[in-house]
Amino acid sequence: PQFASLDMTFLYTNFSATSLSFFYNKIERIRQTDLTGFTRLTFLHLGFNRISHIDDGSSLQMLTRLTRLTIHQNQLSRIPLTIRNMSTLTFLSFEDNLITELHCLDFTNLPSLTELNLKSNRISKLELVKCSDYFK
Repeated sequence: PQFASLDMTFLYTNFSATSLSFFYNKIERIRQTDLTGFTRLTFLHLGFNRISHIDDGSSLQMLTRLTRLTIHQNQLSRIPLTIRNMSTLTFLSFEDNLITELHCLDFTNLPSLTELNLKSNRISKLELVKCSDYFK
C-alpha cells in the first residue's frame, strides 16, 4: 500500500526495528508527532515521496539513535529547521529536491555528519561566508 501520511500510532507501540523505509509513497508532510515512539531507529528512508514540508520541532529530533536520513526525490525548498541538532546523523541526503539556498545554520550541531548529499537541487545562493564562526 502507498501511504499519504506518516501517522503511525497503530504501529509504534511495539516497534523495535532499527530501519524504516517509506520509499515511493505519497507523503506530503512530516508533522510534529508522526514519528513519535520510533526511538530505536538508526535508518529512516523517506525518498521518492511528495514531501514539501517538515514541521519545525518534528519528532525527527526525538530519533536520538538515527545515523542515516534520506529525504531525496521530494519537493523540499529549504533545509528543514528540525535537522539542526540531530547530532547522531552521519549521512544526510536531500538529493533531487527543490532547495534553492543554503545557510550556515542549516547544519548546526551535526558533529557526526560525514556525508551530505545535495546534488540535483536548484541551489543558486550559498550564504556560507562566515560559517566558520558557527563551527568552532
